[in-house]
Amino acid sequence: MAAQNFLLRSCLLWNGGGKLILNNRFNHIIVPQQPFLGLKTDSQSTVVIPKKPKKPLTGYFKFIVEKRPILLKENPTVPNTEAIKILAAQWRELAPSEKTKYEQEALQLRQQYDQELLDYNAHLTPEQEEKIKEIESDAKEEKKKRKLKKEMKEMGKPLKPLTSFGLFAQPHLIGQRNIIEVITDLKKKWAEMPEVEKEQYHVQYLKHKDAYDKELKKWEQKMINMGKSHLVRAKTLNVKESSKKKNPQ
Repeated sequence: MAAQNFLLRSCLLWNGGGKLILNNRFNHIIVPQQPFLGLKTDSQSTVVIPKKPKKPLTGYFKFIVEKRPILLKENPTVPNTEAIKILAAQWRELAPSEKTKYEQEALQLRQQYDQELLDYNAHLTPEQEEKIKEIESDAKEEKKKRKLKKEMKEMGKPLKPLTSFGLFAQPHLIGQRNIIEVITDLKKKWAEMPEVEKEQYHVQYLKHKDAYDKELKKWEQKMINMGKSHLVRAKTLNVKESSKKKNPQ
């Protein structure tokens, strides 16, 4: 349901231009498409990145993976979070000899992994090493952005208003299962719609945008007062800093 809601809102925030593209990570539409950054292949250049050895599970997680299907089969109504708590308690109460068995298996796999990783790194070319650094740096940056967006949501950042196209499309999308097919058809209708008919949606958008800008300004000031300036847009901070210099107290 969350993924479907995200997909719907992504469509409604689309500005009516460019291409609608399906993102395979969340199965939703985004504009424009971002290149997939993985360690297996690189379609953006001639550098081929070999598959990296997979880090093995610890003894604890090997126990969880082994026992979880059994627990859920015997207790199908138990939520996943509760199942993990139950298994964690079982691990703590596990006989030392049983724990040692899992930990020894994990240790052997870890030693094998360490050797495979050494071999993997030893056979990388300088170009591959540079590309892997670039990919890992991009991945860290994306993780940082996701963390920031999550914090913004938790702090109640106002949602962007629907675009003119979003206002037009909204009533046609609610309750639809095949969002991709419907949005593609709506995109075509929007492109063919006379500007005079689009005007009503533009007017609504500008009204909502004005209200959003005011709410966002209040929210950003609140974040600054709370010491959370990292959640505030750089241009807002620059304006305030410039104002301080012009009007020193």
